Amino acid sequence: MRVLLFGASGMIGQGVLRECLRDPEVTQVVAILRRPSGQTHPKLKEVLHQDYLDYAAIEKELAGLEACFFCLGVTSAGLDEAAYLFRPGVIQPLHGITSRTRLYRVLYTLFTPFFPLLKRFAPDSFTTTEQLGLAMVHAALRGAPQAVLETADINRL
Repeated sequence: MRVLLFGASGMIGQGVLRECLRDPEVTQVVAILRRPSGQTHPKLKEVLHQDYLDYAAIEKELAGLEACFFCLGVTSAGLDEAAYLFRPGVIQPLHGITSRTRLYRVLYTLFTPFFPLLKRFAPDSFTTTEQLGLAMVHAALRGAPQAVLETADINRL
């Protein structure tokens, strides 16, 4: 499967990118970026593009893709829940992945010792960048049981 990934440099996008690159069924990841990520992998093709409202210049790069992961944006905390497919609660970054939001980086550092307790006592509120990335790849390859996936659904995939 060839996939398109927007937001590969953000925390969620990094998790999705990692799992796509690790999955043997994903043959290529076309990442649309504003600046190079610095990552290299035989399955990764970075396409630098500035205007996210006009894709005419990179139209040929978008042909033949079978799934799209749109991981652009800022935190959804405090925003209306309409139109979200994956709705994770607390997301623990793993494997060197970091949030681009400074406050979240500080909070993750402070609360990392408590993640095992949170995972044990509130598992439906907690996931990781690895689990989220795996769930998104799984949904693209095999489908998902419903359109809106909460943390517990994400962890089950």
